[in-house]
Order: sequence, then structure tokens, then C-alpha cells
Amino acid sequence: MPYDKDVNPTGGIQDTACENHSFEFVFTTQVGDSFTLGQTTLALDSLWLDKDDAVTGLPKGLKYSCNPPSCVFTKQSTGCVKLYGVPENGTEGIHQMTLSGKLYAGGSSFGLPLSFPDENIAPGEYAILVGNPDESPCKALSIQENVSHTLEVYPNPAHDRIQLKSPEAGVLTVFDMYGRLQYASEVEGVSYVDVKDWSKGIYLLRFQGEEFSQYINLLVD
Repeated sequence: MPYDKDVNPTGGIQDTACENHSFEFVFTTQVGDSFTLGQTTLALDSLWLDKDDAVTGLPKGLKYSCNPPSCVFTKQSTGCVKLYGVPENGTEGIHQMTLSGKLYAGGSSFGLPLSFPDENIAPGEYAILVGNPDESPCKALSIQENVSHTLEVYPNPAHDRIQLKSPEAGVLTVFDMYGRLQYASEVEGVSYVDVKDWSKGIYLLRFQGEEFSQYINLLVD
């Protein structure tokens, strides 16, 4: 969901991208079985995103892909859109993005155009901040880029509990498919998180340490 300081303060794109450094961010989405527009509720069939032009406003050097690869999200399904790449020189600044597609409902072959953010459906903004590699926080990334940092999560998919191995102390936060905070804790070394009472679906894990941060998609089945 888009970032909105009142409605969804944990939404949007929280990480800073850096010129000439790899960047990756994953939007998770869950498509239900109905859609309400004004006073009308429609039986939802699918949400379609264009595989080439669904995301506009990206800084040069970044692109996107969908899972499923067709960018067609059927009703009662989960999926994701991944932004990735290396921002080019000269892209420093704030880039406002729009995500657009078509909604198919009620068995109709006519797709209803939608775009996000939308002040009525999902207010806020999708904005990527691209930083200068010689300034904080990108300068720290430049210093650490050749050091191996990886958060390991096992098993994935999971249905009971997950084991995490973190290379340094940090804070783990987990958000559900609607951007709501599901879990937060300080972690270091080997730790465990009980997920057996979580709803089925895709969750976004964010690890923030002193020297690196990492996002991982977790599927709870």
C-alpha cells in the first residue's frame, strides 16, 4: 500500500536507493474475491498489470517484474511486484511512482482502469529516494559493499515456525500483505519466530542492522 503519514505510515518504499548500487524492493499483493467501487460491490475475477508499462516514474536504471511472470493476479491469490536494478548517475532525488493496471470483474471482458496511489482507494504516495553515493546513508553502503551480509530464513514456505540466522544484531520487522505490522523484535545470531497462528499469505520481512538491511518475502501456508 502507498505511504500515507495518517492512514499507512509503514507503507510505500521505506529504503533509500543509491546511485550505482544494486537496489531491490518487493511489493506484495493479495487479490480478494470482490471489489467495491462507490456503492457497488463487484465479483472480482483478476487484476492485470502490463508487463512493460505498469510502473511509471522509476529512476533510470530500475525496472520491475511480477510474480506470477504474466503480471495477472487472479482472485483469492497472492503475488508480488519487484523493483530492482542499479540507479544511474544523475538520478539523485525523489521519484514519484504510479502503479497502474486493469481490474476485471463480474465475468466482463472489459477491464476497469485503475492506478495507485488513488485518493479514494489507496491514498498516499509511492516514492523512491535515490541518494548520492558519497553521502549518508549511501556512503556507508559503499564502504560495506564487498562484505558479505545475508539474513537466512528457513523454512520458506513455513507453517509452524521459522529459524533466522543474522550476521549481526539488528531489528526484524514483519509486515502482512496490507502493510500492517505483524511482528517486531531485536534479533542476533540464531533466533526463532512462531508463525503457526499467522494467516496464510505472503509476508515481508525486513532486517535492519548497523551495516546492512535486507528484505525477504516469506510465505506462510
